[in-house]
Amino acid sequence: MCKHKWIVYSTGLINRCLMLYCNHCDVVGTVNNPTRGEWSQAFYAPRNQYTWKGGNDRVTIRHPKKCA
Repeated sequence: MCKHKWIVYSTGLINRCLMLYCNHCDVVGTVNNPTRGEWSQAFYAPRNQYTWKGGNDRVTIRHPKKCA
C-alpha cells in the first residue's frame, strides 16, 4: 500500500478543487472545497508545483489505477 506523497499540480476551475498526484505511485486525487488560502496558493501550481501538507484524509482519489 502506497503512503501517498501528494503534489499539487493544478486547480479545477469548474469544480473549484485542487488537483494532486502521488509522487510515488502516480495516482491522481483532488482536494474538494479548499480553503481560500489553499486556493490562492494553488493558483500558481501549474508553474510551481508543491507538496500537499493538508493531510491525506482531505484527498479524494480519482484514478486508483496503480494504487495497491
